[in-house]
Amino acid sequence: MMQVYVSACRRRNFISLKIKMMKQFLLAMLVVLYFTGTYAQQSPGQQPYYYFGKTKVTLQHSTATLYVRLDDTNQQEITSLLAKDFKISKNAVRNIQSSRFFVIEIPQPEKEKTEAVMTSISAIGSVQLARPALVAPDGKEVIIDESFYVKLKPGVTFNQLTNLALQKNCEIEKAYPSNDRTWLLKAGAANHFDGLTMANTFYETGLFEFAEPDFRLLDALHAVPNDPLFNLQWSAINTGAANQGSGTIGADIDLDEAWDISMGNASIKIAVLDEGVQRSHPDLINNISPLGFGLVAGNANSGEILSTTRSHGTSCAGIIAAEANNNIGIAGIAPLTKLIPVNITVNTAGVFGTSAQIAQAIDWAWNTAGADILSNSWGGGTASSLIQDAIRRASTLGRGGKGALVIFSSGNNNSGVASPACFPETIAVGAMSMCFQRKSGNSCDNETFWGGNYGTGLDISAPGVRIATTRVTGTGTAPNADYNLAFNGTSSAAPIVSGVAALILSVNSNFTQAQVREILERTAKKGGGYSYSMAPGQPNGTWTSELGHGMVNAKNALLAAQSPAFCRVEAAATGSLQVCSGGNVPLQITNHQTGNTYQWRREGTVVGSGQLFNANLTGNYDVVLTSNTGCKDSSLTFAVNISAPQGPLLANAGRDTSLCVGSSSFLGGGPAGRGGTGFIHPMRALASDITNNTFLRFDPLQPSLNYQTIKTGFITAPHGEFFRDDI
Repeated sequence: MMQVYVSACRRRNFISLKIKMMKQFLLAMLVVLYFTGTYAQQSPGQQPYYYFGKTKVTLQHSTATLYVRLDDTNQQEITSLLAKDFKISKNAVRNIQSSRFFVIEIPQPEKEKTEAVMTSISAIGSVQLARPALVAPDGKEVIIDESFYVKLKPGVTFNQLTNLALQKNCEIEKAYPSNDRTWLLKAGAANHFDGLTMANTFYETGLFEFAEPDFRLLDALHAVPNDPLFNLQWSAINTGAANQGSGTIGADIDLDEAWDISMGNASIKIAVLDEGVQRSHPDLINNISPLGFGLVAGNANSGEILSTTRSHGTSCAGIIAAEANNNIGIAGIAPLTKLIPVNITVNTAGVFGTSAQIAQAIDWAWNTAGADILSNSWGGGTASSLIQDAIRRASTLGRGGKGALVIFSSGNNNSGVASPACFPETIAVGAMSMCFQRKSGNSCDNETFWGGNYGTGLDISAPGVRIATTRVTGTGTAPNADYNLAFNGTSSAAPIVSGVAALILSVNSNFTQAQVREILERTAKKGGGYSYSMAPGQPNGTWTSELGHGMVNAKNALLAAQSPAFCRVEAAATGSLQVCSGGNVPLQITNHQTGNTYQWRREGTVVGSGQLFNANLTGNYDVVLTSNTGCKDSSLTFAVNISAPQGPLLANAGRDTSLCVGSSSFLGGGPAGRGGTGFIHPMRALASDITNNTFLRFDPLQPSLNYQTIKTGFITAPHGEFFRDDI
């Protein structure tokens, strides 16, 4: 049966369909998006997926990367087979923590070639598993071994977990250190070391808040490779000079004026979660805490780099707190604060830890090390509830209950904000050019090959192009071999915001993380020619999808920190914004304070006052706060729709259609939908996922989070020269 969604517009939808091949099928209705996928991890013909919280997230199999696990450390038989049968060099083999676990990067990958390699490797006796890497919704590759983790729902006992583990032949490895309801498990040989399937099996019992495989992200960094210097630091003082990229004069964070107020305080500690920090770097050595953390024995208590080729964390650290006035190199944003190196990689190749390892590093940073700020220039791949839980603890329990600030780069794909930056507990940072633009392929820096991620979830932006900073000593170009003069990406923008946050806490260390966040966002510099307005989930002033609340401004932030005089009104609708004629939409203040006054407006005209208001006319409503100190603020706008019925609903999409390969057909074309009551449903967009043969409905504002499958198998197998669409 063909399903049709009739929106308030009720416009006629005609869909012209040309079939050239069975796999070239286009269905467009309101909005058309493409989602790609292949077979499931364990059995061909199934779509791989996992549950992030309650959301089912589909994945794809990679044709470019295989993950292999051995029962010993001898790779010789495999590398010989790769060279002899597939002409694949041993350089394509990359170890993961030890030589028992590794990935093979397939040159000129094709599905058939990758499957052939996997089949041949699987026949070797020492191979415990060989499976494709998985491709996350943002295009990054992840791998899964046998580990997964679960969090018990309230009321579920450890005995229930034990019984389930025994029933499924899984091993309970250990309790997660920072939460007594979270447990790490292993699938074991009986389950083919398949952490993905077992995580899904456990979640589907209904006993757990989340159950997820312990993903390992293969490419986590948000830097764009590019390879005494304060005059190059346009982010601090943009002169528009050629050696700064000939940008816009004054398009900077006003750091020189902020330094008249504070250059930081040694009591403020910033944890840099990355590839480690070179503790001996001459521009950092005096600003590094004795504390440190690593995932391997060699740097477990230092957070030191594991290889001189891994400079990313050292570059991020330099942006935050390189020493100033020492006659060498650069100056960090907060040069009197202290850095805590937290190395979340597991080998010299810079392979990141699993989700569980990274979550434990986050918990160590705020809990054991007492970091005030956690600076993260990495992300992407699959979202992890375990990592989000650790971030929640940091932002609520850190700093003795005042909350640590958890700052993340948004990503460099010129698309939506990546995970974990998209979590509401973080401050997501986008990148800007030296011309006060969002960094994109068209910005003035002429770097057409990347753009900062933006859109829903972006909180603030900072300079992210050609940022001069430190690098591992001796690895750069003379005469500045200890420095990277062109560090790029949201990886460079996030530590700038971390540095400004450290300056704010240096002025007043009693601020909560929410207060620091509010100062950062309310004092950001608007600009770039973008349209700013109030937005859901962004209560700290006007916002744009391009830059968030704007470019971080150190001077404005420190002036506000000296004498904060902010006020904020938050309002919400207690039900749907769309109701039938005769109904109303209740609106209320959610952060009401005695002594403040509130005026409700419709289309800019005052229509009521008080903490509560019932909107009974169609229109755009907001509320204006006047605090008892005279401070004013306005809420986001609520688009209220009071709809009257227009007769019985009639919607007929027509009959099912059979199509001959190579022919065309018209779908729809019957009478336009009419009658009923017009509502704009949040799940109003429709899409065909051709590769996976599914038809979906989704929220166009958050398509990767809010979607549901309407129909599977809507394209049936051909019979002779025909196939049938059955939707």
